[in-house]
Amino acid sequence: VSLTLTLLRHLFTLSLLTDPSMSGHSFSDVNASLTFIENSPSKWKDISGSFCGDKRQSPLNIVTSHVVTDSKLNNFTFVNFSSEHAIKSIVNTGHTVKCKLKDNEVEVSGGGLNGTYSTIQFHFHWGDTEHHPGSEHTIDDHRYPMEMHIVSLKKGLAVEQAIEKSDGIAVLGFFINVCPTTFTAQTRLYIVNYLVKCPKS
Repeated sequence: VSLTLTLLRHLFTLSLLTDPSMSGHSFSDVNASLTFIENSPSKWKDISGSFCGDKRQSPLNIVTSHVVTDSKLNNFTFVNFSSEHAIKSIVNTGHTVKCKLKDNEVEVSGGGLNGTYSTIQFHFHWGDTEHHPGSEHTIDDHRYPMEMHIVSLKKGLAVEQAIEKSDGIAVLGFFINVCPTTFTAQTRLYIVNYLVKCPKS
């Protein structure tokens, strides 16, 4: 899957926050961090009414030696994922950044999805050594520094309708590794300070 320039810009910006040298420049406040820890993925199976310990397990540890190839799956089809005008707003949720997209602007289908889905937002799960571990899911017990989730609703459904259907919401997850950059600490600080200005939701 080829990520678009627009998504990569956001990934690059947010990946800077995983750098230990920037640990003093997080835009999440203490209360949000504590709430995240109390409701971290390892606790989901204990939440009353949760399906997270059952057949719809989340978070997942993908054990590669147990993976079975499904030959019926085809490629995903992405529509307008390269649009530089698709992002409607960027908000600070208190523990991450969520990018909301314009209605009916971006779509995804194929890859085992049952129909076409309208993409409504994407957000990130990233870690630091003090508060939370990084990616929500793991591969062979390896947790990545960051994970991106692209959230889409089955075309024609409102959020309230989609959550009532087993195929109403599709979330595509991407693991992200942090690579060394040639940017100076001053450049990183400039970008992080920009994120601080994101409105809180």
